[in-house]
Amino acid sequence: MSTSRRCCRPGCGKPAVATLTYSQSKFRATLRELAPENNPHAWDLCVDHASRIGAPVGWTLIDPCGFSRKTRRRNVESLTALAEAVREKGRLTTGLVAEPPAPAGPVPPPAGPGGTHPSQMRRRPGRRRHLHLVADTGADPER
Repeated sequence: MSTSRRCCRPGCGKPAVATLTYSQSKFRATLRELAPENNPHAWDLCVDHASRIGAPVGWTLIDPCGFSRKTRRRNVESLTALAEAVREKGRLTTGLVAEPPAPAGPVPPPAGPGGTHPSQMRRRPGRRRHLHLVADTGADPER
């Protein structure tokens, strides 16, 4: 038995511990301990990939070694511990961020309209607009 076999998943160089085979006639995927010989129709998987493997829709996954059950139980325990740690951490303040100081006096009201947009600009004294009204000087209404 060769112990130098590696996980067949791309980018994973971890040692293989399980072999996955498919039986297409029975719609069954079987995950067993590492086969003694390398089989071109089987996939060697590391612990991480063996624990996360699933069967195609409508197929049955047979896992007599319990790779997926062990990891699921371990994952549930890890997630529970993580949730409790986060919950506990949320109850404590670290003191790293100081509270903003309260204003010393009354807060001034917001400024009135202003800005650089033409609709917000205030009319400047002495500035004339382009168009303006001209008073009627008594022109004859009959004309």
